[in-house]
Amino acid sequence: MWKNWIYSGGKSDLPPDFYSDNYKLMMDVMRVDDHTHKVKGKFINETNAKESKIQNELKSSGLKDNFPNANFIVNAITDLPTEKDHRYLWYKEMFTRVLSEHNKKVELYNKNHPGYKIIFFVFDESSQYFQTYSKADKCNFGMEVEGILHFFI
Repeated sequence: MWKNWIYSGGKSDLPPDFYSDNYKLMMDVMRVDDHTHKVKGKFINETNAKESKIQNELKSSGLKDNFPNANFIVNAITDLPTEKDHRYLWYKEMFTRVLSEHNKKVELYNKNHPGYKIIFFVFDESSQYFQTYSKADKCNFGMEVEGILHFFI
């Protein structure tokens, strides 16, 4: 099925990221997480920074050259305390910001591919959250709490 899709996500390409003349569809791909937050007016993500550092170390070590057909996936641990590593509020803010920015471009997408329907493909890389029924300040390890799993947006 993917052979009918054309990648158009390069810097000189017209948006969105993919389109298919066969299916009359266009698709924009985006990612959201619960690590990205603003510090002094700039968005930062310590987890991505650490993962990039590890990927660069793997590349410079020559390990990737020994396994040319392998894909390396890095899941870095920041060693930050939870409240400085990820937050549900950061997740909601990033989700809203990223989708709003892409949504602003729909008119341009329609201009580039008239009559096509658009797909927003969202990679949700956030942590799993648990919503409690009570307003507990903190849940300690081993503590029994009633609630439900949060389903990703």
